[in-house]
Amino acid sequence: MKSIVLLALAYFVQLTAIYSQTVNAYAQVTAINGTTLTLANVNEVFHSFIEGEKVMIMQMQDNVIGTNTNNNVNFGNLANIQSAGLYEISTIQARPNATTVVLNQLVNSYNICNNCRVQLISFRKLGNPNFTTTGNITGLPWNGNIGGVVAFEVQGNLILNHNILANGIGFRGGQKSNDWNTNPGCRETPYIANNANYGFKGEGIYRVNNNNYRNCRARVLNGGGGGNDHNGGGGGGGNFTQGGHGGFGWNSGNYCPNSAGGIGGLELSSVINVNRIFMGGGGGGGQQNNSVGTDGGNGGGIIYIKAQAIQTNGIGTRFISANGINTANGGNDATGGGGAGGSIILDIPFYQIANTCPLYVQTNGGNTGNVGHAQFHGAGGAGAKGPIFFYTFSQPQNVFPEANNGNPGCNNNANPCISFGGEATPGDAIFYIGNNITLSTTQIFLKATLNEQNQIVLNWNLSNSSANAQKFIVMKSTNNQEWTEIYQTEYLSNLLNYTYKDSKLNENTLYYQVILIEADGEFQYSNIANLSIDFVNIHIAPNPFYDQFLIEVSEEIKFLKIYDIQGNLIQNFENLNQKQIILHTENYANGMYIIEVHTEQHHFLKKLLKK
Repeated sequence: MKSIVLLALAYFVQLTAIYSQTVNAYAQVTAINGTTLTLANVNEVFHSFIEGEKVMIMQMQDNVIGTNTNNNVNFGNLANIQSAGLYEISTIQARPNATTVVLNQLVNSYNICNNCRVQLISFRKLGNPNFTTTGNITGLPWNGNIGGVVAFEVQGNLILNHNILANGIGFRGGQKSNDWNTNPGCRETPYIANNANYGFKGEGIYRVNNNNYRNCRARVLNGGGGGNDHNGGGGGGGNFTQGGHGGFGWNSGNYCPNSAGGIGGLELSSVINVNRIFMGGGGGGGQQNNSVGTDGGNGGGIIYIKAQAIQTNGIGTRFISANGINTANGGNDATGGGGAGGSIILDIPFYQIANTCPLYVQTNGGNTGNVGHAQFHGAGGAGAKGPIFFYTFSQPQNVFPEANNGNPGCNNNANPCISFGGEATPGDAIFYIGNNITLSTTQIFLKATLNEQNQIVLNWNLSNSSANAQKFIVMKSTNNQEWTEIYQTEYLSNLLNYTYKDSKLNENTLYYQVILIEADGEFQYSNIANLSIDFVNIHIAPNPFYDQFLIEVSEEIKFLKIYDIQGNLIQNFENLNQKQIILHTENYANGMYIIEVHTEQHHFLKKLLKK
């Protein structure tokens, strides 16, 4: 079932990719001197690096392989994580020229080297203060120097009418091999080579710039290994868990007793935390000799969103996803390994997700294609899952996180399959870190209720007192997009609870938000509270009734039905098209009745008693 869901999602992503918009600027950092960064490969097509605006600096790759470079099974293992995956948010203090920026501070140390890549990404502020999406948002695909990250903030509320997608924009999958017609056999070695007759390794957190490392079975950190001959499957990419090993391969009608499949990309769970995250590793390419092998899948990218709240409206399903890419089916050759899921951080404390419009947050690993031959060849190993971090204490309502490993392919076309490529290793990759919320130390919690006087009562309370607070502004909207100020009140020292009553109920659904203004000009926003109001009045009298009663509605009555307490239909009136009706009930027995009233837009049930 999971494979069907992922295949459907892959189709959905392909279908919607053309409508997606990129919101970030990207640049490779080639030198760091204090807080001055030298840039190359600057891409400001979608946004710019502007003085006074925020940026994210991130170590995408580092020299983490150490001495694990020999031609054996240990090639590509982790020696020291160095600065790989570290990132921080800073502000551009100055931009002297097109290839130089000066930041206000740098906390982490970042390494510049031949096997390293450090990237600068604009941390774009969307909206003022709220932002409603107008199309899917995605990122520039990783090209070896820049890309792979979607990062932005919304100081108010993010209204998600579309999707945030980083599927397959992470580390790149390895290519399938050349056609290589050799005598059938299974080569467990070599583990590394500069030979395109073997599958290419997937990309990972170590930048390979030595051609002697680019092919064969060994992984390269979280990048899956390529397949060896004969027809070894590519290894799955790794991230939070380890990617699956590629299928064994083919040997004169039998599968290889010693695997020719690529080794799955490395598990990085021991070093992953909210301050260190990675793109999903690419899957290794399959080995082919009949032109029907397949490439490894790309890994998922990184999504970092900071907002006061996130909400959905209407009907449909929303996705925030950084999935690894599936690989295609093959013939009588090997298939590539699945890409690993990327990483998602949602620095968002409040969720208002409609049950008619649920939100799926995904870092799933990629599935791998099946071999289309009766004899065993090598299917790719499954892509591993990536981590998801919620800045909440528990799973928000109507939010469904999915961090699943991919499914490995079948090594032949048997039905049911009896031999698969390797599975990724298990592990729980979903985290709720509410105690690490990085918002203001003062938070505002707003609630809206309707009282008996048909007033909306707004109650808001502060998590703690604030030395800088000056006043509150109450905002109102009828569509959750255009907002109007309706009330101001001073902040009173040490008073944490406030109330306001709104009597102007001019729409069926109203939205409210409270803004705290501080002395230094900073703003803090409450959650958005909304309330649906029924403006239709219905009056039925007398109750209890005797020989007749009156029904009066502020809208035209289309039809009504009267039931006894056992649910038996007593009377049925259709096509009334009037606002009041008197019902004569001399023949009704004493007891309880249920009146069902329908107007064009509303439906009521009322209980009445005859004496």
